Amino acid sequence: MFVSDARDALALRFLERADAALTGISDPQRLFECLADLVVPELGDVCAVWAGADAPRSLLLRHPDGRTQASAGAMLQRYPIRPGDPLMRALESDAPQLCRSIPPDALDAVAHEPSHRALMDELGLRSAVLVPVRFGDGARGLVGLFTTGDRELDEHDRAIIAILARRVTVAYENDRLRGDERRTTAYFRVLSEAGRLFAESFDLQRTLDAFVRLSVPELADAVAVNIVDEDGVARTAALDVHDPAHRPLLERLRDGYLVERTPHAPRWFVHDPGDRLHGPVNWIAPEQLPVLEELGYRSSLVVPLISHGVVRGDLVCHWTHRTRAFDGFTLGLFEELARRAAVAIENAHMYRREKRIADEVQKALLPAALPDVDGYFFDAVYSPSETDVLVGGDWFDAFVLPDGRVVVSIGDVFGHGLHAAVVMSSIRHGLRVLALQQSQPDTMLTVIDQALARDYPDALASAVVGVLDPEAQTLTYAIAGHPSPLLRTGDGEVIALRGAGVPLGVRSDIQPNVQTVALPVGSTLVFYTDGLIESSKDLEDGERRLHAALANVVVRDTPRPAEAIKRHVLARGAHDDVAILTISVRSAVPRRTAAAPTPAWVFRADDARSAEDARAGFIAFLRTRGVPNANYAAAELVFGELIGNVVRHAPGPITVEVDWNAIDPVLHVIDRGRAYDAQATLPDDVLSESGRGLFLISVLGEDFSVTPLPGYGNHARVRLRIERFERIASRAASP
Repeated sequence: MFVSDARDALALRFLERADAALTGISDPQRLFECLADLVVPELGDVCAVWAGADAPRSLLLRHPDGRTQASAGAMLQRYPIRPGDPLMRALESDAPQLCRSIPPDALDAVAHEPSHRALMDELGLRSAVLVPVRFGDGARGLVGLFTTGDRELDEHDRAIIAILARRVTVAYENDRLRGDERRTTAYFRVLSEAGRLFAESFDLQRTLDAFVRLSVPELADAVAVNIVDEDGVARTAALDVHDPAHRPLLERLRDGYLVERTPHAPRWFVHDPGDRLHGPVNWIAPEQLPVLEELGYRSSLVVPLISHGVVRGDLVCHWTHRTRAFDGFTLGLFEELARRAAVAIENAHMYRREKRIADEVQKALLPAALPDVDGYFFDAVYSPSETDVLVGGDWFDAFVLPDGRVVVSIGDVFGHGLHAAVVMSSIRHGLRVLALQQSQPDTMLTVIDQALARDYPDALASAVVGVLDPEAQTLTYAIAGHPSPLLRTGDGEVIALRGAGVPLGVRSDIQPNVQTVALPVGSTLVFYTDGLIESSKDLEDGERRLHAALANVVVRDTPRPAEAIKRHVLARGAHDDVAILTISVRSAVPRRTAAAPTPAWVFRADDARSAEDARAGFIAFLRTRGVPNANYAAAELVFGELIGNVVRHAPGPITVEVDWNAIDPVLHVIDRGRAYDAQATLPDDVLSESGRGLFLISVLGEDFSVTPLPGYGNHARVRLRIERFERIASRAASP
């Protein structure tokens, strides 16, 4: 005991040492252990601490003799403080209690059983100071200092113990407040980042995976998000744990949670072995409780994910400690997190439903099958945007003409949505109809541009239209503001085809430029829309990746070139719609065998007699194979105008052939002159000799076109309206 001024000085130094020892400690257990170590044996002989809510139990016991401390401490932990006994009255009071001499009846009132009473007699307790402790979070405890033998506590001792208990409380409260501030800051950080995650993506799985990684350990030691899928099945969509060593065990909880479908408030559960305070298990499968115990989780919070009154799943948080206090503010943060997650889940489900519909509509607007042409392989793929639920305006198409040539087209209507899809469908089907009458690529694009101006004046589109001649192994094409097709040769060289032009709908006087390219065996032609090279928002990088894909051996040798290109270039996904069409030249196509030799005439432009002989032979050939009442005069006029045009503009040798392997005869005229304009329009002066002949050819024939032959001359072709006699006979003989 301390005496007078000297005692006060010693007490001051003792409290200074106590302050230093208690500084930096926040855990209640460690705080009380430090306090007990300070007062025993300097102020008393025995120190006991009780803590708890309804029935506080012994938290620790300090005694100078270690053996006595162990046995007495173990026994005291079995006996909680009961209502009405002296310890409970001291706990419920507001002031420290001093008992200079403990009366036997007080010990009798505290004892639970004779062995408990015998323990107190064995300890020889004589006097006591009992100090109640209150914490701001609602926790409470009782600090008891006891003496044995002749040692007796007094008012001075009570004051010192009260000061120590108050400093323990202050240390705990300061750290708790700092912890609350840190947790609140962390909660708001998680809330803000989670809001960003939920708002920026419709990829639900990726978003939820990122959310649980964000939440651990900021919110809890482990977090699981369970969702109710569109088919009503509950599943664990994402989970994460702070301790990586626990992940294999945590995975056993996957799909083991029970999602209550009725809206309810957040629920707090405690699951200590042998002390299950939460009653019937209704949030997790009972067989999963041992897994929680093995993981060391002592408490869990279940927050329903509710959007528009419907439970979309729940958020489950696990902690390794049992006591966790949630005020209204903290619980509100968890509820706000759950609300945002529920809205994200609902939006993702809506997005998937709408995207499925959009994809089905888009699929219906594209060709159901690609041509099957000897020596060639057509492949195509359409990849919708991963971030846009609207129908796109990208298309590809390929179809065979009656004469065996193949028309290919690819393009992109600017914008998204139903309007873009309608315009896209109009262009694609318009090209199909137009190609049967006029298969010159530049003419087709010009007519489509005029149709857009009339029917969709606000629409813009880019396109490539080409006509593939399988026998000649050439592609004649024109471009309207679209990325140039790429040609990969058999030796691996990648060539961008020439051509540019302005998009359809720009209303420019610039006409599409027609080009012809040879397609050697082993080459592959690649048409694509700009979404393929814009996925990384860097055009140069996109073009490099596309060229690298075409040079890749795997892509070159794959049976599905278009699919392989998409897989290699769009490894990180597509932000826009993408259409790819490939044509692989696998072998040369032999010319079709005709029923009779294909007639051909070769003469020079200045040889009038030979030209007249060719005209007579041409009409004689048609009459031998055509129907009797056919309009041969029209065919003769077409022949004359076409030969006359060539004679005037292309001096040198002229080759004339008639191909009648298809339904209608096709007249081919090849010259060695310079390129000339094949626009078949009626001149302003109808009596003028300039331009009238080409107009008559286009009116009396069908599918009139002139293709420049680089380094050679021109190839003019026109389909004649004369039906073959054999076709009429076979149709008449059919039942």
